Amino acid sequence: MLKLCVRVCTALDVLQGDKVVGLGYHVPTLTVVKNRLKECSQTLTVCKPLAVALQTAVNTRFSEMTEDLNAQLAAVVNPVFKLD
Repeated sequence: MLKLCVRVCTALDVLQGDKVVGLGYHVPTLTVVKNRLKECSQTLTVCKPLAVALQTAVNTRFSEMTEDLNAQLAAVVNPVFKLD
């Protein structure tokens, strides 16, 4: 479980960066954060309310960005990320 929480923290650090982060990083990173928080909320017992609250907050705060066509296109053309 600790690895999942560390990955969420690392992803949030990436989003807060000022040198490496461009628009192409937002959608993939937010997708990873959402998936990790979903895993945490399904597997944790004691901290489950915290994981659910974080998941709700990320969905509320960044729902516009993940649905934005320009952000999605920037993620697709970013050579760092691969489409599977």
